[in-house]
Amino acid sequence: MSDLSLVLLVNFLGIQMVYTLECFHCYVKPPPRSPFEPAPEFEPLCSRFDGSDSFLVNCTQSTFCMTRTYRLQLRQGSPDVVIRERGCAQQVYSYQSLERGQWRTVTSVVEETYSAGCLEDTEWAGQLATETQWCYCDSDRCNDANDEGE
Repeated sequence: MSDLSLVLLVNFLGIQMVYTLECFHCYVKPPPRSPFEPAPEFEPLCSRFDGSDSFLVNCTQSTFCMTRTYRLQLRQGSPDVVIRERGCAQQVYSYQSLERGQWRTVTSVVEETYSAGCLEDTEWAGQLATETQWCYCDSDRCNDANDEGE
């Protein structure tokens, strides 16, 4: 079956296809867990990032992938450590709405939050800047490069 035939069949049946963005995701340190909970088989730590499919997630509440790059100096005179985190851009906005006398949580994705490209906090934080760089992109697996913004 061709892609066009599949789209026509889906439209005919009234099924809505939902597109989700695939982004690479990793974190700097594992999230806290109970001491009685077994360690997961795989933790997507950024120090182990290799660009493999095991680091992929579907960003159901985002239209952009994100890469955050910053440097840490561990001790005086030692070289800086470059840390690069990856994930889905935070675009979810939740608020309470009163409908028919009942409060309910409304969640929406704010698509206008970001645009593709990179920015550094020195551009808006002035002297409080940490020289952190955020890069946003809007295609599948676009946050895989190790040299973004450098």
